[in-house]
Amino acid sequence: IHCFNAADNAPLVSEWTMDEMNTLLDQARDCGINAFTITGGGPMLHRNFFEIIEGIYSRGMYVEELNTNGYFINGKALERMRSIGCIPLVKISFDGIGYHDWMRAHKGAEETALRAIRLCLTRPILFQTQLCAILRASRYGNVGIMFPMVTSPDELHRLKQALADAEDVLIARGDGAMIETPAAVFMSRELAREVDFFSIGTNDLTQYLLAMDRQNPNLAPFCDPHHPAVLRAIRQTVESAHQAGCTVGICGELAADEALTEAFLRLGVDELSVA
Repeated sequence: IHCFNAADNAPLVSEWTMDEMNTLLDQARDCGINAFTITGGGPMLHRNFFEIIEGIYSRGMYVEELNTNGYFINGKALERMRSIGCIPLVKISFDGIGYHDWMRAHKGAEETALRAIRLCLTRPILFQTQLCAILRASRYGNVGIMFPMVTSPDELHRLKQALADAEDVLIARGDGAMIETPAAVFMSRELAREVDFFSIGTNDLTQYLLAMDRQNPNLAPFCDPHHPAVLRAIRQTVESAHQAGCTVGICGELAADEALTEAFLRLGVDELSVA
């Protein structure tokens, strides 16, 4: 069962209704089907995802496998699945949110896109988020990790080191959240009460605050990462975090910008993540 929203990413449009799903589940039961594989993940997770799982188990069937990008995997979601009786094999993969739709719309993109472990190794912060989701899920059962598109032992060594680093993060730091949108900045006081640390993703935060795509060369002259709005957003986030006993790190290009190191220290930033 494919539990994503419609392919155009419309947040309120789903590919099928719950009534249609109930009909499908009734037909599956009557045909003698007893096991399902479910595919679904954030941010396009079908709004009736948990009701679908409940519908499967209420008919005496079960979920054998869950394939997901891991973005909705947290303690609350896992506890809800366990309360239903759902303890499937969970496979978490990462190939970039929304990339499927982009590749469908661009000829040749499937062959040239930065995908699978290549994307993971070039986006270590996002990859670490995925690995931490897998490790959290392992508390509820046996979990295996399979790395796709591996071509050399060196790549495997780098991937295994990333996994070891994620384990260290969970042990040492607990749960954290990325602050990379203006909405997260404005809600940082509330968010800080729910986690142990923040990591401010300055690349995305800058482009969203300044309303411009930093990858667009035509906008490069206007994209100022030292813009006062960016620094004020960082200051607000740090203040909100520290009030709740939450630490704050900076990642992205600004973390390695020596011209801002002193400013970050004055703002109270606890950590700089430099690749």
